[in-house]
Amino acid sequence: MLKLQYWFSVAENGCLKFDLKEMKEPRVVNGLRHKMEREWFGVLTRYGTKLGIPVSKLRVFFIYSTFATAGIFFLFYLGLAFMLWVKDCIITKRPSVFDL
Repeated sequence: MLKLQYWFSVAENGCLKFDLKEMKEPRVVNGLRHKMEREWFGVLTRYGTKLGIPVSKLRVFFIYSTFATAGIFFLFYLGLAFMLWVKDCIITKRPSVFDL
């Protein structure tokens, strides 16, 4: 993968000069990236080919299930907050004897 590095410098005539150079990735980072791409990103592809399901359908399913999982807990939280609000509206706190 080609990565480019950009920076600005001042040329000899005082004008702003735009430089572009290719960056080299360290071997460790490059090896880790290739390992992740081989092993992690191919999981849905392997499952799709084994089960005979199109990979695009599996990806869409996992994206929607992620949002649904986060949404369920958020709706549960909102439901609890609503119940506490209703409880506070219905049950009024009686004044204490010492407040009279």
